[in-house]
Amino acid sequence: VFIGVVIHLGFFAILPVTPLHLVESLGAAEGFMALFGVAEISAAALISLFTDRIAARIGNRKMIGIAMIGTAAAALIMALAQQLPITLVAAAISGASWTAATVGLFGVLIESTHDVAPADMTRYSTIYNQFIFMAAFIGPMIGSNLANSGLNLVPVMLMGVVMRMLAGGTVLSIDHLWTWLLRPSQRIRRAYRRM
Repeated sequence: VFIGVVIHLGFFAILPVTPLHLVESLGAAEGFMALFGVAEISAAALISLFTDRIAARIGNRKMIGIAMIGTAAAALIMALAQQLPITLVAAAISGASWTAATVGLFGVLIESTHDVAPADMTRYSTIYNQFIFMAAFIGPMIGSNLANSGLNLVPVMLMGVVMRMLAGGTVLSIDHLWTWLLRPSQRIRRAYRRM
């Protein structure tokens, strides 16, 4: 649950600010915003073909952490872009990275509920969804409030970059700690499954 909350807060914090930045700071029109969406969705669809192999090779938590760093890189490119075509690359990186992160999150959910009794699964999934929805609700409020406070949109985007980097670093730290805490027999089984 913690990983889900962290990545949703980090990603959604600047999600409402991104189109505002593209329109107000870079002069994007409606047609460009459609291209931006196509770039994001196309990259998301493409990466979804490979996420199962990536997760099998490096693990779900590591995939989430790296993907969140990818979303931070995309936000950094968007924040510093001087021309609109460059933001299409950022859109593709963002779409692919966020898709990899959410697919990895489902993998973590499956791993963590493997031993949950079927009678308790409803309660567990309800709690899980409530926390994720809360983070997806609070995240955009962070970016919107910063944008409405009179700050320039570029510093708001850069704050989002920091939040996404922190989310990625937190997940990678959790992955490292999780791997370290596993018993040697579990590490061996895990390594064998990745082969």
